[in-house]
Amino acid sequence: SGRAGAPITFMSYPGEWAIIDWSNQGDNNGDHRVWFDGADYIHFRNFEIYESPNQCVFMYNNASDNLFVNMVFKDIAQASFTFIRQA
Repeated sequence: SGRAGAPITFMSYPGEWAIIDWSNQGDNNGDHRVWFDGADYIHFRNFEIYESPNQCVFMYNNASDNLFVNMVFKDIAQASFTFIRQA
């Protein structure tokens, strides 16, 4: 996890557009997604997630204060975002 004022940021290199492409995975085993297991203050900026066979962003165990800016989700088999709050 990052912290307030010091997030962990994933973003495309300036002038480029990064793509997470799961189009060759073919199965639905649950591993092909971006996982946040209780992670806080994670920032995603300026990229695309393509052909995820699952939920493409899966947040659980109270992951919070995460930010997604200028994202594109294409051909996702299930929900783009899934949030599960656990005690």
